[in-house]
Amino acid sequence: MNIHWDNTITFNPNFGPNLGEDARGGIKIPAYGNYGGPTISGHDFKDKPVDDLDALFKAHDLAIKEAAEGGLDPSELVQPHANLINGIISLNETPDALLVVHDGAGGDAEATLYGGMTIFALTAELAQHGLLGALEDALDPSTPAVFDNVPAALRDAARYMERGLEEVPAEGRGLNGALHLFEKNFVELLGTPDPSHSSGASDFLL
Repeated sequence: MNIHWDNTITFNPNFGPNLGEDARGGIKIPAYGNYGGPTISGHDFKDKPVDDLDALFKAHDLAIKEAAEGGLDPSELVQPHANLINGIISLNETPDALLVVHDGAGGDAEATLYGGMTIFALTAELAQHGLLGALEDALDPSTPAVFDNVPAALRDAARYMERGLEEVPAEGRGLNGALHLFEKNFVELLGTPDPSHSSGASDFLL
C-alpha cells in the first residue's frame, strides 16, 4: 500500500493543486510513496523510491527543485511535468490495464489510480497558466503509447483512474469525486469543442 490516504493535498481541476488554506472546493488527494505529491519529498531526497512510479516522482521533484533555485516561473514547470507524464505513460501495463511498477510483479491498482490522477493534476496546473500548448510540444511522441498531445494524455489519465478505482474501491472512494470532476471539466479544461482531436497549440486557447 503506497498511497498515504491520511496525508492529503487539495486539488481542483479548475485551479490545480492548492497548498494554501483556501481549498476552493477541491478534492483531497493523498500522497504516494516517498515523493508523490507536493511538499512530501523529505530527507534531502535520500530515501529510496518505493517503486518505479515513485522514482519518476523523485526525478520530477529534483528537476523542479533545480529550476526553483532563484525563483520559479510557471513555464519552467512544463518540461519536468512533461517528463513525468511521459514516464507514467511509458510504464509497462498488464493485459487488464494496470501499471507495473515492480520488476517481476503484477499490476498495481494504487499506482494506476495515482498515475492517472497525476497526469490530470499536472495538466490542470499548466492549464491555469495558459501553457497547454507548451506541454503538448514537450510530450514525447516516441513513447509506447504513441501520444503526443494533451487530449491523448488526459484520455490515458481517465483510463488509469477508472481502472485503479475498480481495484481499490474502499480506499479510493474519495477520488471518485476527482474522476467526476475530470469528466465534467474535460472539454472546458482543453478549451476545444472536440477533445478527441488536436491540431496544435491553437486548439488550447483558454
